[in-house]
Amino acid sequence: MKRRRMILGLAVAGAGLAYLVSPFLAAFEVRQAMKHGDKPTLERRVEWAPVRASLKASLAELQRQADADKQLAGAPAPSMWSRVKAMVMPTMAEKLVDSYVTAEGVIQMFAARTALKDLKKEWIGASPASQTAPAAGQSPDIIAPVLAADIDDHGSPLDRFRAFYNRIHRAEFRSATEVEFEIADRNTPARRFISTFELKSFAWRLTGVKVAGVGF
Repeated sequence: MKRRRMILGLAVAGAGLAYLVSPFLAAFEVRQAMKHGDKPTLERRVEWAPVRASLKASLAELQRQADADKQLAGAPAPSMWSRVKAMVMPTMAEKLVDSYVTAEGVIQMFAARTALKDLKKEWIGASPASQTAPAAGQSPDIIAPVLAADIDDHGSPLDRFRAFYNRIHRAEFRSATEVEFEIADRNTPARRFISTFELKSFAWRLTGVKVAGVGF
């Protein structure tokens, strides 16, 4: 009887540990699928409609907050060009999200991002030390880091998972079926990317992405 209780206790502890680790593994799987163009995994692990809606809402909120901060700081009245940009940018941002925040769009983005990084390396390697890379090397980095926060794809799978885990600033179980991850931008620490995973049909799915702190 004592041995049976011990085995049962170990089984319960193992199940609890697997439950706690499972959302981290799901988030890592999504990030790697984005990097490697694994469309089936992205379709299985990501609910794109709510992800797009949450991302649009967070970008709009950042813009409203930036406008409010400018008013509080007593900034001069915006120029005509600034007003035109303020009118056009939200629509452009929404179209960008609609176009690229899909399984196909994310794969295309990361493929283009990798190609531009390779081009930048080749340019720097073939140029004098004082010469800088072309502007194209800045790459389409508005949406890509939001979804994957600068994936580090070096080393073994364990090394990559460890690098991913170390990048997490906050991981919070908001309920038994919802986990929120917060990762600081590598280049702009004041900017944070917040991803929400929900447990649905015994699988963790990405259901929300937000940008917080400062915009782009």
